[in-house]
Amino acid sequence: CLKALIKRRTNILRVKLKICLTRKRKRLKEIVSEIYVSLIDKYPAMRKLIAKALKKISSVRVVSSAENFEEGLTHIRLLKPDMIFTEYAFSGFRGLDLIRSLRVNSPSSKIVLVTKVSREEILTKDPLVLLDIYDYIRKPSGTLEPTEVSEELLSQFRKLFFKLLVGRVKIKHCVDGEGIIAIGASTGGPEATIEFLRGLSKDISTPIVIAIHMPENFTKSYAERLSRVLGRPVSEAIDGLALKPRDIWIAPGNYHLFLEKKNGLVYLRTNQMPMVNSCRPSVDSLFASLPACYGSKVTVIMLTGMGADGLEGAKIVHKHGGVVFAQYSESSKVWGMPQTVIMAGITAQVGTPVELAKTLLPVSKAA
Repeated sequence: CLKALIKRRTNILRVKLKICLTRKRKRLKEIVSEIYVSLIDKYPAMRKLIAKALKKISSVRVVSSAENFEEGLTHIRLLKPDMIFTEYAFSGFRGLDLIRSLRVNSPSSKIVLVTKVSREEILTKDPLVLLDIYDYIRKPSGTLEPTEVSEELLSQFRKLFFKLLVGRVKIKHCVDGEGIIAIGASTGGPEATIEFLRGLSKDISTPIVIAIHMPENFTKSYAERLSRVLGRPVSEAIDGLALKPRDIWIAPGNYHLFLEKKNGLVYLRTNQMPMVNSCRPSVDSLFASLPACYGSKVTVIMLTGMGADGLEGAKIVHKHGGVVFAQYSESSKVWGMPQTVIMAGITAQVGTPVELAKTLLPVSKAA
């Protein structure tokens, strides 16, 4: 027993040290910190299933897993996770007493009940519990093997972390002239793009490329309007032109816009290849071309719009270490395109166009 206790405490301290080091690295990189989760569930198969589902969500990390409530309390007291996933009842603890014990040991942690006990049953037996937790998730019915993660469970978790992400403090993200900022939008996009660009610091020299679903007879006049509002040149993209710091280019209507790197320079490219996602210009075409030119120094902004154009390109950006921002539902005219990247679990920030712009800082002011 003594050996097991020493081993358990050693593992906890090792995890705690790892978390501290990870958080320091995150702050140095000026990107959004991970959401740390502790699990308490008496069934090993269910703990594995939940951990596997959470692993599929970007910026979420399971830092401890306990099979009984006493062990879970020890983890939580030491680790102070952002979120606690717990069953409704354990031997000697249940309902409101269980929730209050968690609150005492980690007041700032958000508590999520993950249980087969229905909401109706909890309301009947212990109505105050549902008022004192962050959220409730019903466990999958039937006998699920740990290797199987249902889409229903994954969808519930993604919605849960989206809710948490919206409420988190915005973390500043550094950009410089060596990277790229790309904006994708559709319905409501012209106004949302103006809001975003007006909110950007004037000291940011990073070039900006934009793809909005607009007819070909409108993009030229829209570029001219942007130029007047921002007080700096904005034009329709010209095929074969090299990109420079402080440039702002918009995809011409009825043309795809993508970037290409040759001999150390990045060039604008336009074409009239077949529509992608029934769109031309396509946000996917633009976003997908960015990592080959800029690696991880890519920041993409998904603004209001119908459909899912841009999701696959944003996934490519995220896979290569780039950053994906998305507009919050309340400020979107149509919450389609931003919703797809949020629900895919790849967003680092969610907010209004102005809020997203204010999180971007030039390297010179990133102190």
